[in-house]
Amino acid sequence: MSVIESSSVLNFMSRNVKTVVHTKSLKHACKLMYENDIGSVIVVWSYEPHKPAGIMTERDIMKVIAMDQLYQPTSPHEISLLDMDVMSFMTTPVITIAPSASLWDALQLMQQNRIRRLPVVQNEKLMGIITEKHVVKAIANNRSMLCEIQDKLPAGAASVIERLREVTFSESFFHIQ
Repeated sequence: MSVIESSSVLNFMSRNVKTVVHTKSLKHACKLMYENDIGSVIVVWSYEPHKPAGIMTERDIMKVIAMDQLYQPTSPHEISLLDMDVMSFMTTPVITIAPSASLWDALQLMQQNRIRRLPVVQNEKLMGIITEKHVVKAIANNRSMLCEIQDKLPAGAASVIERLREVTFSESFFHIQ
């Protein structure tokens, strides 16, 4: 078994996952993302705060802002889309991964679904999140993984290889830890 196939998501995920209850406003989610300098929040049910209901990403928010500009409330009784609850705009069903899955599994799942973030879930309970950045950094920090991945990825995944090369170069050049 290769290094990337034997490296568990559990060892590279972030455990500090920011969540927002499904009834909170989109403005609240935006504020949480801004304050924590993150690109997504996991939406959870108010009655099951450890179970992911969906995900709200910066891309989702950009779509809402664009719609809000087109929508423009015409009367004082109408509200901005940004005041609506996150449940109205979250991506669902949320694609998740088990903590025991490998980095290779995570990378494939992200590539197949064209996503950059995977909540890590075990027994329906949110345990963490693994992002494309986590995977790229793990691979860039391990030369044998980098060689493996170049052989394993399909030709259509050239952008991943390029990001890996960029990270590897910048870390070796600037001695980033």
